[in-house]
Amino acid sequence: MKWDSITGIIWINRGQATLESTVQAPKPVATGSKPSVSLMGIEVGDSIETVTTRLGAPVRKDPSEYGFTWYIYHNKYKNYIQVGISNGIAVALYTNANGWTLKNNITVGTSKRDAEQQMGAPVTSIMKNNVKYILNDNEHIGRYRLGANYVTLFYDKYTQNRVTSVLVVQAKAEESLVQHHGSELISAYEQQSFDIANALRVRLGKTPFIWDKSVSSTARKHSADMIVNRYFDHSSPSGTSPLDRMKTDGIIFQSAAENIAAGQQNAIYAHEAWMNSEGHRTNLMSDNTRLGVGVSFGGKMNVYYTQNFFTPYK
Repeated sequence: MKWDSITGIIWINRGQATLESTVQAPKPVATGSKPSVSLMGIEVGDSIETVTTRLGAPVRKDPSEYGFTWYIYHNKYKNYIQVGISNGIAVALYTNANGWTLKNNITVGTSKRDAEQQMGAPVTSIMKNNVKYILNDNEHIGRYRLGANYVTLFYDKYTQNRVTSVLVVQAKAEESLVQHHGSELISAYEQQSFDIANALRVRLGKTPFIWDKSVSSTARKHSADMIVNRYFDHSSPSGTSPLDRMKTDGIIFQSAAENIAAGQQNAIYAHEAWMNSEGHRTNLMSDNTRLGVGVSFGGKMNVYYTQNFFTPYK
């Protein structure tokens, strides 16, 4: 078992998990006009009473960078959905589960070509407080204006650029966002990163990861170290690898891997970026059984994410 810092590969038990560094993902969206949308029977603009009547009590409530509260719903990671609530009203929705339809035709598996025939061209900028923000989206993210909402479709390049998930944010909320990050979001981003990964694994017929508190601490320390020592890499300036860090923290494993990302607006964008990178995707879909996520705010990229995966010795 060894870590190759040049190729970014961990060699484990005659196998290998490729680890790469992801690039900074974009900031949010822009203009246009079309009708409203709903996901799993919930529509932006619904009251909190409507949401809880249809979906029940949330598994968890998380703060968001927008200032609204995410209500997190799933049934053992099936039917995963996040509903953003502000002043008793649903102002945002996200899901990577099956079972939703947008504009009667767009759902998981819809091709990018067909989606854009329905949605039109993606927006390329957004006005916020009289300042024009140019979007830096890649070809696997499509942001569209749909009525009073911005809709972001995430495309999976490993399924020929088909829709894999959707984020809907009320235009008023999106246009007032000026990238807020604070310590209260650390746990929220970590838990959402874990949940979103498991929701996709369950959708694809894989067993969900088990949360591991110890390796989450390892991951968080690495995210913080990248900020303090001004680098972005799996290997630290002192030469420690992911395997070294796990061993130092007393984690005994038969296989292990790591994903890192920096600059993404939130855990949703970090996850979707990882899934469009072969090495990261391999780790997220691997047979490792445990996952811990560590997030830290600050530094050149504002936010750093680390995921540590491992399978303990039996």
